Amino acid sequence: MASYKAEIDVMTTFDSEDNSWRKREKRNIGSLYVYQANSDLAAGLAMLSYTVTTPPANKLIESAISVARRTKKVDAYIIDSLASDNGGMIAPFSLIGYIRVYDPSTPILALSYDCSPETVKAAFRYGATSFLPRPQSLELIQSVV
Repeated sequence: MASYKAEIDVMTTFDSEDNSWRKREKRNIGSLYVYQANSDLAAGLAMLSYTVTTPPANKLIESAISVARRTKKVDAYIIDSLASDNGGMIAPFSLIGYIRVYDPSTPILALSYDCSPETVKAAFRYGATSFLPRPQSLELIQSVV
């Protein structure tokens, strides 16, 4: 598995002519909605210059619906199979179904440790456009998105 880029590599550049470090202008390369349980994926994508929206743990469904209903939508969603809302587990990938009600066309990447045929079928049945097993390198996730 490839490692995340260090924040100093993303945010600075060295100028060999005057032997100094300069802060790079951070350019936004896309807008993502990321829900992944117990992961630093959102932080890694933010360091690569994505604008990342993450939901609060206790209002997962409400947050996903709110983002999906916005007129200025995200470029892609990244959704983990395991999710809980208000303290209770929800069906694997059902969050994708809530998003699809209000946003039928934006790409959704589904992630899961469980790669059984039933789990993969569930992701696509709810409306995922792609599926990757967890854990996965940041570079591969970025290329799929």
